[in-house]
Amino acid sequence: MNGFVILDETGCVTQRGQRPDGYALPEGAVPIPDLGYEVWYGLRWTGEEWIERELGKEPVSDPEALALIDLADARARAFEQVTAMFAAARRLFITDLPGQEMLYLEKRTQATAYLAA
Repeated sequence: MNGFVILDETGCVTQRGQRPDGYALPEGAVPIPDLGYEVWYGLRWTGEEWIERELGKEPVSDPEALALIDLADARARAFEQVTAMFAAARRLFITDLPGQEMLYLEKRTQATAYLAA
């Protein structure tokens, strides 16, 4: 199996996957060794090496630049970071495949209906 990650514009991992040997990786994918599924979400690719991410600690040293930060944009980025961390933690306990969440929701609906009957 060939492991790979998809990166955002800052070099942070947004997706991780595997392809069987001999299959091409998706466009823009970066090949990776198998270090465990969750490890990659805590790393950032600089173009030369993997470094540990410090979520929420991106330095802004210029006070004038701080005044220009759009609060709505900062909230949106924070929400994305929290969502990504939640998703990584969730993948420790459930199968994460396309459509899998819908299947879980359908099974929950069926179980609720069964208990109500």
